Amino acid sequence: MLTSLFIDILLSTLTAAAPAGDTAEATEAPAADTAEAPAAEPPVSYEQSWADLKSATAAMADRDPEESIAALEAALAEVGEHPRELLHDAQASEAIRKARVALAWLQLARGDMQAAADAMDEALRGSGGSPLPLIGLGPELSALHDERLAALKEVGVATISITCEACDVLIDEVKVPLSGEYFLGVHRVWIFDSLGEIPPYYEEFDLDTPDQVLPLEYKQIEQVVETTELPPPPPPPPPSPAAKIGGAVTTGLGGRLLVGGAVLFAMNGSEKATCPAGAVSCERNTIVGGSMLSALGVAFVVTGVSLLVYDAKQKKGSKQSARRIAPHGAGFAF
Repeated sequence: MLTSLFIDILLSTLTAAAPAGDTAEATEAPAADTAEAPAAEPPVSYEQSWADLKSATAAMADRDPEESIAALEAALAEVGEHPRELLHDAQASEAIRKARVALAWLQLARGDMQAAADAMDEALRGSGGSPLPLIGLGPELSALHDERLAALKEVGVATISITCEACDVLIDEVKVPLSGEYFLGVHRVWIFDSLGEIPPYYEEFDLDTPDQVLPLEYKQIEQVVETTELPPPPPPPPPSPAAKIGGAVTTGLGGRLLVGGAVLFAMNGSEKATCPAGAVSCERNTIVGGSMLSALGVAFVVTGVSLLVYDAKQKKGSKQSARRIAPHGAGFAF
């Protein structure tokens, strides 16, 4: 009779908590690039996980306690893989509390008092400060609850305090305020940005010191840009004097050739000092020679000036310096 009554109570809670097919929100798993958050997607959907939990509960009377415990633990683990959905499911917390109490009840049914105490401790730690649903579950379970609650209170509590601009917190699969007291032990903490701008964060914390305060800050890291002045580069080797010397010599030689060409042009048509007998004309013809000397002179002058300009640019380039800007990355801190 007690078993049938307990199953009816638990089934009624799970039926109310199961998400409706036409309103369920399909939400992706936590961002894979968040190092602290599990990267793998849940193998079972949120709707299926609740169906598995309901099925495990309904079959409790038809299985031995060991099989029922294994099925119920597996179903609770599946539900816990959907933290974002749990955050927005108002009825999920109560259903999870009942399922955890059911594990303690099953351990009592199989006569394992230590396992029953451990299961009750887990239910009390993950209750989120709310009383556990014990009505109709028998005096033995109520006595175990009172005993373990007194033992946990005697050990002490610690505080988890979260600072954020806009976030929602899930601790032990139950939505909780930003700050609260928790029994000592391991607690699973999920933090979600209400605005969806920061990746979710997950961490397990082992509270082992009474009156301990665990402050957590969830925020975006601002991008930092630094301007770095580089050390001056090593001085370049001094320019080779060959360009300067070659330019001066070539320019000077070109000038002399131009002068020679001008002289030949001036001598063109003048009388020769001696004129051979029978010659038609005794005038000098120096146009060809003057033209050749002038052309060579121009070529030499142009080459020399080019060498001098190259030498001047070499000296100017050796005085330049360098700077760079080094950006640093952005992310979020916890």
